[in-house]
Amino acid sequence: MTTLQITVDENIAAAIRRRAELDGKSSEAWLAEVVTEKAMAHDKAWIDEFLQSGKQSSDDWLDEYVKIAREARGNSHGWKWNREELYDE
Repeated sequence: MTTLQITVDENIAAAIRRRAELDGKSSEAWLAEVVTEKAMAHDKAWIDEFLQSGKQSSDDWLDEYVKIAREARGNSHGWKWNREELYDE
């Protein structure tokens, strides 16, 4: 899991805390859930659109997704994850 830091208006932060409390979650857990759902919905919409664009095989979207990922040119600046860091808490 990756930790992200965001900056929001104080009123937004208060609304997030209130909603998280209503759901019985920490504000961090609630926000992570909302962001994850949004990202997954976006990916699903992208996949659905791709599949409806005339491709014959449902496996074609994966080839296109891998192609785009390879072209993204991510840069870890030499950092490599290790299993111990995954469980630091």
